[in-house]
Amino acid sequence: MSSAVVAQVSSEASTNTTTSGASTYEKKPKSQTFDNDEQLKAKGFPLETKWTFWYANTKVDKEGHPQDQQQQQDNGSHYRDCLNKLATVSTIAEFCKVYAYLQKPSKLPKNSNISLFRHEVVPMWESFPQGGCWMVRIRKGENGQTSTLIDRLWEQLIFSSICEQFETGNVVGCVLSLRTKEDVLQVWNKNSNNHADRIHICDRFKWILHFGEGVVVQYKHNKLSIKDGSTFRNARTFMVSGNETSDVTRSVDDETEPTPVSQKQPVFE
Repeated sequence: MSSAVVAQVSSEASTNTTTSGASTYEKKPKSQTFDNDEQLKAKGFPLETKWTFWYANTKVDKEGHPQDQQQQQDNGSHYRDCLNKLATVSTIAEFCKVYAYLQKPSKLPKNSNISLFRHEVVPMWESFPQGGCWMVRIRKGENGQTSTLIDRLWEQLIFSSICEQFETGNVVGCVLSLRTKEDVLQVWNKNSNNHADRIHICDRFKWILHFGEGVVVQYKHNKLSIKDGSTFRNARTFMVSGNETSDVTRSVDDETEPTPVSQKQPVFE
């Protein structure tokens, strides 16, 4: 486990760590319910599914674009081998215990990727070739400094994810990619075929992070990421607008790279 990622993870907090491969997310049987708050408290407030923290450090090319899975494989470096499983949690109590020992994103080195995915799901495109991800870019301050804004946004995103605030089992995980000039928050879904569900996920993404009017978001299908060798290149660009789900996004440009969100802009309310 990288010391850059965690100051320490107690043996008690990481007892649920596993090394399983990818699998399809399924909800717990409804029969596994609790009669009162005391039972919930005694069980540590069980999550609907287990979740696993992952860490990897990603190389970048001369233009500063991340060299994701396929490109790193071409260079003889296998992305899967770069992934480090940190811990798996099954309750809110376990999550808080592990999270307390993790370094804040603003303290991590550039080119770091930290992920939180449902149990037995490996954060790779090949795990969900029919899926994709929504993403928002957060521009860094002067001299490439990361402010604590990214700490707050990442915390909101992962807490909302484990508490099922996206309101769909189609969401399988979230990723934070730390780069030289910007940080990128991503929400992954396992299947992109349902357009309404994809827009709903974007709507919840907006609600969870309090996107203001005019925030630029992007969507990229995993099958295209596999082809391009990058999550970010050629991602489809949208503009957040309106309060209704049907008005959440409108395509503004399918070709050009968007201007990342500036931390000085009042876009996160």
